[in-house]
Amino acid sequence: MHPFRIEACVETLQQAVHAQAMGAHQIELCTQLDQDGLTPSRALIRQVMAAVDLPVKVMIRPRPGNFVYSRDDREAAIRSVCLCLEEGIGRIVTGALTPDGHLDLDWITALAACGDDLRITVHKAIDACQRPLEEVRNLTQISSVDSILSSGGAATARAGAPVLREMITVSGDRLTIIAAGRVTFENIHDVHDLIGASVYHGRRIVPGLL
Repeated sequence: MHPFRIEACVETLQQAVHAQAMGAHQIELCTQLDQDGLTPSRALIRQVMAAVDLPVKVMIRPRPGNFVYSRDDREAAIRSVCLCLEEGIGRIVTGALTPDGHLDLDWITALAACGDDLRITVHKAIDACQRPLEEVRNLTQISSVDSILSSGGAATARAGAPVLREMITVSGDRLTIIAAGRVTFENIHDVHDLIGASVYHGRRIVPGLL
């Protein structure tokens, strides 16, 4: 039994079913991973929810490109969150930046207001921030946020290990740091020895996923 949990990033029904069969503990559901993940369709959400017994998180990202969003983008994201809640999804993955490069806490708070039981993972937008540890402290003040997906500001979790370890320390028992960035079923134990996270995320986190 692993000393950590495995979060599989998937974009199809077949990948979700395979991830469950190969031992993933939870799923992040996206579409268009070639664009680093966008909000999936209602049809795909329904299919995956009917086919797997794992906790499913849905990516809330209204368009490709940067993470500085307009009012229209925010309204589109809120509609997507409401759709998720209607489909029985209480966990989302999102993130946004202000023009000056901080996490957009107003964006996160607005989405959190969509449902009292909503649980939010803030994604790798945090890795574009200049002071990620300060951002972690800020996120501890938003009750709906329960985890952060990060590669420690680096291209890979391995390269970002020093920052990820600091993030884990700063977050304490309040937030779960989900380590990501080219974590695969082949290197996950080595990466875990470096970081010591409780959850790891990846597109190839279980064999045969891609």
